[in-house]
Amino acid sequence: MSSYQDWERTSLRLFWIDLDLENPRLEANPKTQNEVLDILLESRFKLAELAHSIASNGFTPLDNIIVFFNEIDGNYIVLEGNRRIAALKLLLNPRQARKKETEAKFEKLASGISDDIKNELVDVEVIIAPSREAADKLLLNRHTTKPIESWSPTMQAKFVCEKAKQVGFSKAPQKLGVSSEDLSKFVTRYHYSKLAEALLQDEYIENVFPITNLERVLSTSETREYFGLDTSKLEEFYITTNPEQFKKSFKIILTAVNDRKIHSRTLNKVIDTREWIYANVPKPRSQKKKTSFKTLLKLPSRSKTSHTSSRNEPSKAPQTKLFPKDLECKNNLPRLTKITDELKKLSVKTYPNAVAILFRSFLEIASLSYIDYGGYREAFERFKATRNNRNKGDLSVAFGFLGDQKNKALPKDLAQVVALFKNKKEFNSIQTMNEYSHNGQMVPTSTDLFDIWELTEGYVRHILKRD
Repeated sequence: MSSYQDWERTSLRLFWIDLDLENPRLEANPKTQNEVLDILLESRFKLAELAHSIASNGFTPLDNIIVFFNEIDGNYIVLEGNRRIAALKLLLNPRQARKKETEAKFEKLASGISDDIKNELVDVEVIIAPSREAADKLLLNRHTTKPIESWSPTMQAKFVCEKAKQVGFSKAPQKLGVSSEDLSKFVTRYHYSKLAEALLQDEYIENVFPITNLERVLSTSETREYFGLDTSKLEEFYITTNPEQFKKSFKIILTAVNDRKIHSRTLNKVIDTREWIYANVPKPRSQKKKTSFKTLLKLPSRSKTSHTSSRNEPSKAPQTKLFPKDLECKNNLPRLTKITDELKKLSVKTYPNAVAILFRSFLEIASLSYIDYGGYREAFERFKATRNNRNKGDLSVAFGFLGDQKNKALPKDLAQVVALFKNKKEFNSIQTMNEYSHNGQMVPTSTDLFDIWELTEGYVRHILKRD
């Protein structure tokens, strides 16, 4: 395997890079790029401050951005630098923030950046790792031994435990570059954090819960025996006490830790911990049968919160076709109806090139048809004959006309969407759609196409109506 020094250094277009759904900073399990952005936009990630710094001082990648090529989706995924890539994406396309207040904040930041600087931000210097696994050891070392936006203790534990499961716990020390003792600490922390999340539910906030205080309470064999904790096997922890009693008693400890009622100062000595537990926590009844943490976390509680119910509801099936089944084409052009039907059937993941080119054709035909249907043809021809539009293609001119609110061809909100789609210089733009058709190096991905559809869906539904 090549060393880090041998990894390729190059420049990539920003819209070729996806945020990492497996980023250890994310306590949730996002399924889409939009969900990752929603999480990163939470105040604790300080994305607005980072974007403000980039807008004010420019983007200087002093710390390397590391990506790897995901062959399944045909896109690059950022392993190191998710916050920076997210900030760049939002500066170049504030609408990705999706919430009006947040979108307005990034639009204000973006308005202070010249077009020349924006064009420079489209290309990002990166280091390409051969694979996600090849970067694991480097990232773990970076975020556990160096003070560079270090991962929280829970982030570190989650990263190490999940990687250990993949490579095998016996091989993990060598593969990840950690000692067997440190591996044990990380895995123990992970199991404890999952237990805390399950029992505290809404009260548990990952990366805020003081996991090290809980570890201190459970650091002695006497305390672990009191609860019946068997931590001898890293692959899975067990309890040897009644599950229902264990959960009730252990939750008392978790609540006290979470509320900062017990910590290193209040329980400074082993005897302090012992006395506090004996005085405040009922001892669970022992039993011969072992219960794994995995089984324990699945056992229903007698009182479930709405938080638990929502997490157990079946998730909505992911969209696989660009056009949803409920999209109706009431246009009288037979070809447009056929294209609409085909885009309801073609899998975006399997046929991204065909979908991209077909969708571009759809947008052009549907937009021109809408102009004719609305009685805007004469005004459109005058617009097309102007100096700035004389040599442009029909799709670009149509969007320029429809996006101009003076023409009143669309409701204000849709005109703004069209204008944005027309004028952007990257991601979610006509330029991107044109490159899909004419640039042999431009490879569409399912993520790109679904993001474009999300932006244009309201417009498409509007122009297909015949009210």
